[in-house]
Amino acid sequence: MTVVRPADGEADSRFELTPEAQTRGPLALIALNSEIVLSPAYEKLITERAIAKALFDEREKLRVELNEKRAAEKRRLAALPPQPLDANQIWVKVKQEAHLRDPILGLRGPGVFQIDEQVRPLYYALCLYFARDERFETEEGCLQLSPGYRKNPNNPLNRLSLKKGVIVAGNIGAGKSTLMRVFEQANPAAGMSFNFASYQQIELELLEAVAKKTGAKKALSKYCKRPYLIDDLGRENLGLHEYGMPFGFVEHIIEQRYHTGTPFHQLHFTMNITTDQIRARYDARVYSRMAEMFNIIEFDVDAMDRRTNVRPSDLKQDQPEAL
Repeated sequence: MTVVRPADGEADSRFELTPEAQTRGPLALIALNSEIVLSPAYEKLITERAIAKALFDEREKLRVELNEKRAAEKRRLAALPPQPLDANQIWVKVKQEAHLRDPILGLRGPGVFQIDEQVRPLYYALCLYFARDERFETEEGCLQLSPGYRKNPNNPLNRLSLKKGVIVAGNIGAGKSTLMRVFEQANPAAGMSFNFASYQQIELELLEAVAKKTGAKKALSKYCKRPYLIDDLGRENLGLHEYGMPFGFVEHIIEQRYHTGTPFHQLHFTMNITTDQIRARYDARVYSRMAEMFNIIEFDVDAMDRRTNVRPSDLKQDQPEAL
């Protein structure tokens, strides 16, 4: 029995001719298609391919159905009101955000902000704070971060409170701004998120408002109402004037929030000055308001400058001895 390929009559194991077709020659295949019979091997191959295709189609159908179910579940969850996060969930969320932050500027970028031993105690305390976890008010590790509590634990104003905002204090370059910026959207469902503003940004807005005579107080209205973190408390220019009168925007924001009943926990600061310097810089009334409105937590006094990898104690050792 001769085996041929229908196209050109050459040998091909996929087809075999009937006895009648063999006597007519390979060119008769065009007229004798009905007499071509698939070889058992090729018929088996086609069957196997058909089974494989059926399995592939079934898997593809299941994959499409699964993706549709996942998309439907995602839409269902998106339609639900967001749920507040607990401290553990915030720990994971904010740690992921920290790995996207530049360690110096706190901006999103190629740098990696390490949650090291220098920042870990504050990081833990802030996770409790932004989760509205009462352990923030009671755990000794959190309380010891407050310089006021360490000096006088019996003064109620020195105790930590979830009702207050946060002032993070520390040496220059310790990582205050970056630490707070990773908590910017830590727990929106619990109302624990904020916008970021530097003191330079606010000063520029004030100067523009004074120049255009639109009013400094109007320019500060959003900072008096919305949740904000203001970076570098104590570095603002105290020489700003409006209509010849000195105008301190920090005092204005604090006084407005205090008198309008805006929740204290919606305003935060970072600073690299001490509480004694705050007392000297602002008047007694503002300092008293701040003690009532803010939890002051601080880095270790010998915290390393992340820009230079130098600690304050290293600088003291390098100083020449007095004669």
